[in-house]
Amino acid sequence: MKFGSEAWVLKKREEQRLEAAQMKFLRPLLGITKLDKEKNQCIREKTGAQNIVKEIKQYQKKWINKRINVLWKKREHRTK
Repeated sequence: MKFGSEAWVLKKREEQRLEAAQMKFLRPLLGITKLDKEKNQCIREKTGAQNIVKEIKQYQKKWINKRINVLWKKREHRTK
């Protein structure tokens, strides 16, 4: 679900759709239906899953920092 997400620019609607898809995957694992009106946070706690949008944003920050470090190392190497 996160493949290629380092380059995604997420709008609010896309974030909502990702969260909905995550819940669609997690609910059947616990045998919960939407009619049970279980809160998403409770479902994530029971499965040990993190909010998919938060995961993607953390992944993007990590990816960007890694790219910045590579660029700085190349720049330092050229100046020596």
